Amino acid sequence: MLPCSFSALSPSLHPRFLLLRYFHSGVPPHVIDSAEFRVFCSTLNANYKPPSATTLSDRLIPNERARIIKEMVDHLKTERDLHLTITFDGGKIRKPKSFYTIHVTVGDR
Repeated sequence: MLPCSFSALSPSLHPRFLLLRYFHSGVPPHVIDSAEFRVFCSTLNANYKPPSATTLSDRLIPNERARIIKEMVDHLKTERDLHLTITFDGGKIRKPKSFYTIHVTVGDR
């Protein structure tokens, strides 16, 4: 018996769980379409079918990005008296990978 199982999660959480693992590990989307990854998922829960790499790249990641941005903006709207300064920066590193940084400073810190 594996110590961690998708079966303990609500089916609606599976794509988000997968998405979080994807973001944190830097796994390229094509790995999700591999037979090995599908066997791994079915070992955890035979009823779970992971999304395709296309679904992940074209729908799930953009939707999660939009959700996070909305959540940040909604939170920042409640903090109007903090005198926030926000800066954005980005670039590329080796193996054409992009990175972005966001810095938020507040007046009282």
